[in-house]
Amino acid sequence: MLAPAAGLSRTAAAIAAVVMVGIALAFWLRDQRSPLAHRSEWVQLTNLDSVTQPALSPDGRMLAFVRGPGTFVTPGQVYVKLLPDGVPVALTNDARPKMSPVFSPDGSRLAYTVNDGASWDTWEVPTVRGEPRPWLRNASGLTWIGPTDLLFSEIKSGNHMAIVKSSDDRSASRDVYVPPHTSGMAHRSHASPDGTWALIVEMDERGIWLPCRRRLTSRGTVEEPLYRCRLVHGWTVDVFQRRCRGRISRVAAALPGRCSRAGHFRPHI
Repeated sequence: MLAPAAGLSRTAAAIAAVVMVGIALAFWLRDQRSPLAHRSEWVQLTNLDSVTQPALSPDGRMLAFVRGPGTFVTPGQVYVKLLPDGVPVALTNDARPKMSPVFSPDGSRLAYTVNDGASWDTWEVPTVRGEPRPWLRNASGLTWIGPTDLLFSEIKSGNHMAIVKSSDDRSASRDVYVPPHTSGMAHRSHASPDGTWALIVEMDERGIWLPCRRRLTSRGTVEEPLYRCRLVHGWTVDVFQRRCRGRISRVAAALPGRCSRAGHFRPHI
């Protein structure tokens, strides 16, 4: 029969071994995630002069984009095409500066931002037949976070732009994030797949893009800046894409970290 001290020692050792195996397994699983496809495996989907701000429909069958030169508000038209080989079709034909097309949850319409210099508004257009029309005033960078719930940017006063959550009839509206400076502008936001976090892209009072932030979509505090981003942001189901000096690394969702000198993302874990 083992002495009590020896028994406790062996039990502690067994627990430590299990913990170490668990940690090793977690790191192994993290390293087994498939890397981003090599450029040689990329498939070209469009053959136009300039395509920016792509968006995929919820069922993965349609691609929307802005045919225009800029990745922010830009002259150009909103297009849609069936994947993989459909002919791109222009859904708009006007001189209004646009950005950020996004599909509705059922894929029947596209919402996009229009900035005429005086206001930031959301317009909508059917994906099959129909004309563009104004939808929500003082709402930009809109995304759906449920069948009827929205996340978008809203001017509070002057240039002070906050992130707001509301229903699609503008009821039950509340602030998710308000920049601390009265000239700060949170231009874009994107909810995580489970809807609990919002990734926020903000321009400061000097017109400089800040590191992205993440915030709980329910009441909570702003988390630390995640990485140096400008206009590229987004979540995937199980990984978070981060751009570091032009390179993208795939790491566990919503991990804070930094960019290495080589341009790789290094999570703080």
